Amino acid sequence: MKRVWAAIAMVILLLVLCITGLIFTHENISSLTHKIEETKNLVSQGEIEQAKQSNQELSQMWDDHYRVFCTYISHDKLEAIDQSMATLSTKLEYQEYSEFTTELDRACAQLRHLQDTELPTLENIL
Repeated sequence: MKRVWAAIAMVILLLVLCITGLIFTHENISSLTHKIEETKNLVSQGEIEQAKQSNQELSQMWDDHYRVFCTYISHDKLEAIDQSMATLSTKLEYQEYSEFTTELDRACAQLRHLQDTELPTLENIL
């Protein structure tokens, strides 16, 4: 009987960890995509200094979230996003605004794809 209770406890613990991971992923990807949109809007409005500050905040946010994401998400999926984030500062410094916004769009799409692939849907399971 003790084994049954131990098994039930492990299943409950596993479910709690999975749900916590999903919630963490959803909330943090939402905050990152919001910051990306904010930075993109600043560039399109010509507020470059504020865009640089927003980009620095985005980079810091990504670094913080990356450390946690890499504990339970495949590094291959995160590497593409990391590369996009790494090129943003350079494009902004060299005033390549169209390439900067394109890279922001790419990073945003990659983040949304990451979020979609982490959901426990039938398509992802099979």
